[in-house]
Amino acid sequence: MDEAEYDMMDYHANVDRSVDFMGAEVESVGNHDVDTSDDLLDDENLSYESFDSLTDEEMEDFETRRSLKLRELRRKKRGGQSTSQVTFYVGQLFPTANAAKDKINKHAIETRRSLSFLRNDKKGIRVVCEGRCPIFTCGPNQTGPSQSGPGIHIQSATCQKGKESSASGTKKGFKKGLVECNDKRKGRLNSVDCPWVLYLSRLSDEDETWVVKTYQPDHKCLTSRKIQPFTSTFLAKKEFVMNQIAANPNISVSRLQEELGRKYELSVTKMKTFRTKLKATKKIEGDFKVQYASLRDYVMELHRTNPGTTVKFVVEPECNPHAPTRIFKRIYVCLGPLKEGFKECRRELLGLDGAFMKGPYPGQMLTAVGLDPNNGIYPLAYGIVEAENKGSWIWFLQCIKDDLDLPDHANFTFIPDRQKGIIPAITQVFPAAEHRFCVRHIWQNMKLQWRGVAFKDCL
Repeated sequence: MDEAEYDMMDYHANVDRSVDFMGAEVESVGNHDVDTSDDLLDDENLSYESFDSLTDEEMEDFETRRSLKLRELRRKKRGGQSTSQVTFYVGQLFPTANAAKDKINKHAIETRRSLSFLRNDKKGIRVVCEGRCPIFTCGPNQTGPSQSGPGIHIQSATCQKGKESSASGTKKGFKKGLVECNDKRKGRLNSVDCPWVLYLSRLSDEDETWVVKTYQPDHKCLTSRKIQPFTSTFLAKKEFVMNQIAANPNISVSRLQEELGRKYELSVTKMKTFRTKLKATKKIEGDFKVQYASLRDYVMELHRTNPGTTVKFVVEPECNPHAPTRIFKRIYVCLGPLKEGFKECRRELLGLDGAFMKGPYPGQMLTAVGLDPNNGIYPLAYGIVEAENKGSWIWFLQCIKDDLDLPDHANFTFIPDRQKGIIPAITQVFPAAEHRFCVRHIWQNMKLQWRGVAFKDCL
């Protein structure tokens, strides 16, 4: 490898010679500064203690301190001290009781704790943690606490009748004690219960404001994957779920269940995931019942923004004759500006087609389009009917005939698809009209039996 070229003149031009160099003697040789001190390289001045390996005892002590530190970090994480974003403090105010309960439920979900409302009335709210708290004590042959090995004594927070019962075993010297109590209020006094507690009360009988009076933030119980407030209603309101369904409306329930389990680290059943997706989709797309109930407002808005608009809709009575509402059946809409523009162009050609509607209330959408002077598609009218049959097409064509003031012998040319019922409807409403079939629809029907380029070229 060739030696790199360098210019010492540039180096000395960028060195500040007024700086005092400590610990080395420097003398000038020609135009260069040379370090002539050998003290830095003397073995007596070097310390090799920092390079020595740890002894077995020191390494064992280091591993012990490391494991204790990791155990403390895991305990803080389980206790929600580093992961929970919902915090409480004494003197904290809430405008309503529902606001306080919502925050308590969020805390339960974030920390994965089983919180229970011991008191929930108009004057106070008392919440406790019903988690299980294992307690490790020393056996008769040990002088300190231990996590494994003989002599472990474990207590759990299962309660029944306020009495203490014990179950002892001879295998490896294990001893197990259970403190049981059915009454939750009495069970809170037990030493093995989680100390977390929250108490709120109203400031006054006339005021709806609630204040935190007592709060013990420490959790000593184990986390749980089954939390009662973790419902489909809670999940459907979260931005994470809304974004998932908005980005991919056809996401499968299994995929969404996997994403929710990874996000919240809680148990999510398939049925809960299905209800979550249903509610979130309803919020994104809107409630169909509410939208149908706003149909009259929609018609009034069309008349206001588009003068000359024609809207006709048909309703059916409900089974209950005294019901104040009616059942939607059909609607026909022809916007005023489009209608006037079609009359001015007066190209006697109309294309008719129908399409299926998706949703909980299926139906069919009928459309009528013409041609503008540039041979582009010119929308004229549209309608929503219960099904695409002869009766619905007759009603739709009759609305177009009345809206455009067409006579019975109008010499229009209709281009429909080959749907059953449309040709008899045209013959009945416009006896003198001609009709032609759409080539695209002919090709779509023909390729089901005859495929290939040869048949396609015949069109």
